[in-house]
Amino acid sequence: MININQTFFLSLLIVLSFISCYSSILQTYEYRKSFAELERLQLERENLSFQSNILLEEVKYYKNDESLYTGILDIENGKLNTSEIKVVGKSLLIGADLTGKAFTRSVFGDFGQYIVAIGLLLFAFSTAIAWSYYGDRATAHLFGEGWILYYRINSFLCSIKMKAP
Repeated sequence: MININQTFFLSLLIVLSFISCYSSILQTYEYRKSFAELERLQLERENLSFQSNILLEEVKYYKNDESLYTGILDIENGKLNTSEIKVVGKSLLIGADLTGKAFTRSVFGDFGQYIVAIGLLLFAFSTAIAWSYYGDRATAHLFGEGWILYYRINSFLCSIKMKAP
């Protein structure tokens, strides 16, 4: 038979469990709400950064008669489909192309673009080796040494599938 003390402690345990669950739900809700706000701010910052880069590069589009072009551009595969429009700006290059061009204006001269290309190739290759090793070790840790062969086969097949067309 359950006495009054046991009933009290059992009810107290149930109430505390409910309060704990409710608190966890509230914390999860607050976390998701704040994470969504951070994600929104991140997207807003990226959009602003992209727009400011375009503004800073001062890219302008001119018609053949040297007047500014206002209208819709027909672009296919990253290139204008018309020769009637002239694109002028401080920097029409981005990424590694821009870095390579900057290195050609340094002490290295034209050899600078090759330094960038070789550095990029070595960085990409060493990153692929490191990620492969980390995945290998994680597979061994999580599933055991016997699963490493399956991991290597899978990563090889994925690398073949993801190669550039």
